[in-house]
Amino acid sequence: MTLKEMASSVRNHVMDGLNGADTLPFSIEQLQKEILIAAPVVLVELASKGLIDLSRITHRIDGIKLSCDDVSNNCLVETDECAPHFRIPNVNRFVQNPIHYLGTMDSRLSFKVYFDRDFRFHQYRLATANKPFAWVSNQADSVGLYDVYLFNLGKYSNLKYISIDANFENPYDIYNTPYYDQFTNTEFYAPAFVQSTLIDKMTQKYINYYRQLHTAQKPNTQA
Repeated sequence: MTLKEMASSVRNHVMDGLNGADTLPFSIEQLQKEILIAAPVVLVELASKGLIDLSRITHRIDGIKLSCDDVSNNCLVETDECAPHFRIPNVNRFVQNPIHYLGTMDSRLSFKVYFDRDFRFHQYRLATANKPFAWVSNQADSVGLYDVYLFNLGKYSNLKYISIDANFENPYDIYNTPYYDQFTNTEFYAPAFVQSTLIDKMTQKYINYYRQLHTAQKPNTQA
């Protein structure tokens, strides 16, 4: 299911659970946001029970537009060295190899990814000297996104768009990117049984909330 379909399912289940109420004061967009907030908690719970491998929970984003920016990361200190660049939400750096794929949308070109300054030695290794690579900054910008720079593009120097398949630390942060519509309209990043668990939890949360809210309080008859 997509994120939108999951949100619609929760809303429909809540309406059924409240005997067909059709004036619920929450939107599909609100539900989508709450599902994204709840998802990491549910995933950690399932992982602690050995039911899921967090390192395999990834999401692919296609058509990320590249721009040529100074590699300084500081607008006050320019290096005059530019590289193709884009920004992403933080990846889960506690997982080994959180970026499963970074490359062209047709998968013909894949970049080796560095998360530290070891990328400086890339050019001196015979096996990698002429191969493309990427460096992911470890410092967020003002909106919480992380810079990714591409190097050694060779014949792909005119590359305009890139794809990434990654284990994001908090998928909710995709709200801060131009790719949110793509994220909500494609298959949700977790397996079907996780989707079902999220739908059940969100449904029960809202049904309990509205039942408690509308339960008439008994009058105080104490003298």
